[in-house]
Amino acid sequence: KPLVEFARRKQTVARRILAYLDDIGEGPSTGVTNVYFGHTHLAISDFAYRGVLFHNGGAPINGLRFRVLEAKT
Repeated sequence: KPLVEFARRKQTVARRILAYLDDIGEGPSTGVTNVYFGHTHLAISDFAYRGVLFHNGGAPINGLRFRVLEAKT
């Protein structure tokens, strides 16, 4: 059950971010392929949702996963 909840959380976060990006005219239709974000404390790497990869380094808080993300620009 925890694994299913984790996957659902990732999908919920990705869906909300894509909705926001679409609202501001910066969604996948503009060529966005990778989204790097923070503040959710949820470590994510290469999570694919609707053709976009999502990345979040997590949180440097005791007991939570954290790592510095590298982005190629």
